[in-house]
Amino acid sequence: MNNPHATMRVRAPLAGFRLSSILHCLLLALTLCISHHATAQIPDLTNGGVRFDDDTWNLGPTGMSGWFYRTNFAAKYDGWDTDLARQIEVMTVAAGSPAAGILQVGDVILGADGTGADPVAFTADARKSFAYAIGDAEASTPATLKLLVWRAGTTSIMSLTLETMGAYSATAPYNCPKSAAVLEKGLAEKAGITDQKVLDAIERAANFYGAYVDRGSIPYGEHEPMLNYGENGKNGIAALCFKIMGTHNYAANYYATLAGSTAHNVDAGHQGPFPNYLFTPLGANAGGEASMAKFFAEQKWRFELARNWDGSFIYNTYQNGGQGGSGGQTWSQKQFRAYQAMLMPYAAPLRETYMTGKGNTDSTKWLSAEQLDDVQVSSGYDATTRSISELVGDLDNWSPITRKAAAAEIGLRLGAGGRNFSTFSGDRSEGEESYCNHYQHRHN
Repeated sequence: MNNPHATMRVRAPLAGFRLSSILHCLLLALTLCISHHATAQIPDLTNGGVRFDDDTWNLGPTGMSGWFYRTNFAAKYDGWDTDLARQIEVMTVAAGSPAAGILQVGDVILGADGTGADPVAFTADARKSFAYAIGDAEASTPATLKLLVWRAGTTSIMSLTLETMGAYSATAPYNCPKSAAVLEKGLAEKAGITDQKVLDAIERAANFYGAYVDRGSIPYGEHEPMLNYGENGKNGIAALCFKIMGTHNYAANYYATLAGSTAHNVDAGHQGPFPNYLFTPLGANAGGEASMAKFFAEQKWRFELARNWDGSFIYNTYQNGGQGGSGGQTWSQKQFRAYQAMLMPYAAPLRETYMTGKGNTDSTKWLSAEQLDDVQVSSGYDATTRSISELVGDLDNWSPITRKAAAAEIGLRLGAGGRNFSTFSGDRSEGEESYCNHYQHRHN
């Protein structure tokens, strides 16, 4: 584990895994069979349907904010899901913005296109589709965004003129003129610590957080590892700190893989996801330029919608935090600015600060292409689609979260079929057998 170039495919030892952790796996397995979320009926805003709340989302440099349908909108951590949204109700239009005098509050946007073609109705997530259309428009001169708009019973095409910014490169935010333009529009040295007591404290902290490497995410307090990816930016912070130390590259890259695997969902977090927005991209960047590029490619739609026409950034989130209604969602509705969280990734190519990669230029210490492929697979892992032999192999995956999901799925199938693990072929480590035998025992 001390080899800075060791592969991330090494499985963490499981022989001493706590019973409570195994019970967590059992709980996950059981919840796969139970649906506990109520889904609101999707309102047709053009046919008498009404939105179920007033929560808005900034619509990028158009100057508008809009309402989207969300599945499980009242749930603590699921309130941001707009996969089924196909309409956008205009909630605000800022004076002086590209949309001013063209769109009105109450208009319903049914489609968007930035390529020059006439827009058609959204066929996928309206939130992401709208962001992609902005990106297409800003890559053109003139930067024309065409919208299919319903207003008081009539549907027509309306056009907004945005600012030409260029297109994101495949390696964005690195080697990317648009990223540089966004940074310009929106717009340290290491502390010279020599006190031995401070240095000793840093090393103790490194040993403590290093103990979670290969076992899960950093928890709240002195607890067992948490088996999820996001965790309020803590993994991103750890990746940055270990990389800055320069002597714990394996740990740095492990946490960078966790940060990169969070790209599909950075919205979770107590009292809102702001720490995730701020530190998770920077944690992915600690894994190297390709690591950051993969993260940015997944999340660039979010940056497009958070960016205003004047270069400022809005704190866009539907996450309510579940903390007495005072979560990130509250600040989002108040148009809380988020310059630092949104501009820091754009500053990564400059490498002016250690948070944005200063000193992290040795590509031999970055995540390899193979490790980045593992990150991409882990972020979209679905155990229910895997065969038994694949699930057994997944117990050797680099990701503790993937290993947990695979173990839970094996447990469900063993329980449903009453089969003994010995009937399956393949190598079985003590850790794999302990998982599977536990599930067989609990379900029989």
